Amino acid sequence: MKMGKFDVSFGVAVAAAVVAATSPAFAQSASGWEEPALKVIEVLESGFVKIASLVIGIGIIGLGAWGALTAKLDFMRFAMIFIGGLLVVAGPTMLRNLLSAVGN
Repeated sequence: MKMGKFDVSFGVAVAAAVVAATSPAFAQSASGWEEPALKVIEVLESGFVKIASLVIGIGIIGLGAWGALTAKLDFMRFAMIFIGGLLVVAGPTMLRNLLSAVGN
């Protein structure tokens, strides 16, 4: 039996209705509903920054070593990696400050 677009959409709508009907607690508590999602985002953000900083640092070291071995250091590539590293490290803080300024 081949399922059409309508059948899939209908199935998704029924599944969402069942979840909404069986979870009335979501509608009752208005405050604090975003806390679990914010905690996950904070953990992902800190982990991403740590991993990306490590990778970018190794990339800069590797680029410097390659430039020393070949006697050709590409300053434009170094600058782009360095600026990318600054954005990775400072980006989450800038975004958080921007959103808090807009929210006030």
